[in-house]
Amino acid sequence: MKNTNKKGFTIVELVIVIAVIAILAAVLIPTFASIVKKANQSADIQATRQMNVVLATEEVKDIDTLIDLLSENGFNSKKALIPVSKDHTFYWNSEKNVIVLVDAEGKVVFPADEEYIAGEKFVSLENSHVFIDIAASDVATLEQALIDGNSTIKLEADLELTTEITLPAGSNVTLDLNGKKLTTAKPDGNRSKYLVVGDDSELNIINGTIEARGIQVNEGGKLVIDKEANLVINAVDANGGAALWINEGAEVTVNGGTFTALNGDCDESDYDAITYEPGVINNSGKLTINDGTFTAQSACYAVINSGELVINGGTFEASRGVIAASSGTVEINGGTFKTSEGATAHVIYASNGTVTINGGEFTKNGTGYKYCVDGSGSGSITVDGETLTAGQYK
Repeated sequence: MKNTNKKGFTIVELVIVIAVIAILAAVLIPTFASIVKKANQSADIQATRQMNVVLATEEVKDIDTLIDLLSENGFNSKKALIPVSKDHTFYWNSEKNVIVLVDAEGKVVFPADEEYIAGEKFVSLENSHVFIDIAASDVATLEQALIDGNSTIKLEADLELTTEITLPAGSNVTLDLNGKKLTTAKPDGNRSKYLVVGDDSELNIINGTIEARGIQVNEGGKLVIDKEANLVINAVDANGGAALWINEGAEVTVNGGTFTALNGDCDESDYDAITYEPGVINNSGKLTINDGTFTAQSACYAVINSGELVINGGTFEASRGVIAASSGTVEINGGTFKTSEGATAHVIYASNGTVTINGGEFTKNGTGYKYCVDGSGSGSITVDGETLTAGQYK
């Protein structure tokens, strides 16, 4: 009779096999990782060499011309301008007209005879140009592109949105205004609607002007305004509104730009700053301002905060008061803050919010004070080692 019994691996044999595989993996995985790393760096060096060959035959004086030239020679997407090596960057030395590959530590990988000095005539290729997916010369195209999300959109004409547009959840949109003006819709008479960012969507706006009610960032939304964005937002509604209206759970970073309230007087019948719709910024989320110009020409506060606000720089001026902390926290580390001639309110005002001042310049040009805490509120202002509480001013 044929013996059909089959003997399998014993536990000891299985353990030995697994141990051998583990040893091989421990030896080979770092080797494979090293090979991949070297291959990526080799590809980046080759890309750098090819870009410099292109530059060698042309005289390039600005970054846009450079990007267009590279695009004509095969580097025609943003991905092509980002090294495959982790934390590496292609920089253009505008003075010598040469591109260098720089690692995470700021050291030049290629060409070896070049050097990189941050901030000195070196421009990152990754963040210097917008590759356009959709060119919008009419409002229907623009609105559909915004509704679809995940696009890079370029305006070809001044346009006015016909309805309030909310970016779809999870979208990432770059809107290049291309020096044009985008007006947000006015379906309710004089009251405009916002361009709305929310639900884990991200928006980047550059190169132009937005007028009417501005941008609203809802919970889960992110907005970054870069210093080089050349963005102007004018709040022009007669009933108030804000250039930036930031709701709870939203995150906004402003590195530059011009933000102005041209929207008439706020409600003078109620002097409490908490009830005003500010002309420039209303923040209930997380807002960081590193630079920019913020001006409220109407009788409104430049910024009203009930969330988390950090100001590291910028210029702030208002014909009423400048910063009003209705609740939440405000940390001021730098910047210039002043009330316009004849202003009736304070430069920094706290009702139920907490303000900490570590730096900056503060100038009053009216009947108010530099720093004032509401007499019936629970707020405080800490400045020059002194904490002002209810009813105190300085």
